[in-house]
Amino acid sequence: MKANLLDGEWEANYIMGTPKGMQELFPNGNPTVTFQTVENSISGFAGCNNFNGSFSTDGNKITIPENLAVTRKMCPDMSGENTFLESLNKVNSYSVTEQGNTLNLIMGDMAIMRLTRK
Repeated sequence: MKANLLDGEWEANYIMGTPKGMQELFPNGNPTVTFQTVENSISGFAGCNNFNGSFSTDGNKITIPENLAVTRKMCPDMSGENTFLESLNKVNSYSVTEQGNTLNLIMGDMAIMRLTRK
């Protein structure tokens, strides 16, 4: 069985509509997302807390539910993490570049988040 291009760990390097740069928003490191399509599981690091849950795909359509389990650690500035998690909830499709190194998470016809394969 061929591995799904979505599978693996990805690191965010762009989130649409952020008022600050990624380094300023995420001083503890950029958010990461790990997709495992066989188990329909999603997990990762949101900038302060870890999260996990399930997701579903249908072709390049993707549904990430709002009720992801998120740890409850407090960080001095939660704005980056909140923006990241809110953006994840808005995503309804995705694309992976031909080289397989860049993942675009899309809302409607606009890429709202870009991630690089780790």
